[in-house]
Amino acid sequence: MATAHDVAAYIVEELGPVTPMKLQKLLYYCQAWHLVCEGARLFNEDMEAWPHGPVVRSVYVQHAGTRNRVTSWPSGSSASVAGASAELIKAVLAQYGSLTAAQLRNLSHSEAPWDDAHATGSKIIADSAMREFYAEELDTAMDLRLAEQAERTPEPSATLDEVAAELGWW
Repeated sequence: MATAHDVAAYIVEELGPVTPMKLQKLLYYCQAWHLVCEGARLFNEDMEAWPHGPVVRSVYVQHAGTRNRVTSWPSGSSASVAGASAELIKAVLAQYGSLTAAQLRNLSHSEAPWDDAHATGSKIIADSAMREFYAEELDTAMDLRLAEQAERTPEPSATLDEVAAELGWW
């Protein structure tokens, strides 16, 4: 299993320089979606509910006191992230990577896992809360997609029997 530092190195390698806050939020979304799609943690470190959103404490310690963009992550190895986990991270980055740190913070604040943990004073965002919330988000997105496809599929204006009768087939 990769560590949060390995995933941080992978994210920076894939996206290029990111702010520390953006890196933290991307780690959160990678962990959450891995719980949904793979049924297990991507990395063992806990996600904590801090005032500015989800944080991996061990990663925070590495960039504490700076707001400079993170250009590399020597504390981890991107090579430790492979296979389905790497593909999932790429999908998460495709979905969330273009958002700013502030947008990611606001998004995480609007979602139940961080909000519930922060409101109750819990330091840890429970894996089960992330899995349940984002699984429901996935189900909703799939339902919307199916509905959109159904709307694009034209309803037949006539039955086969009507068309066959018009053509004189029977």
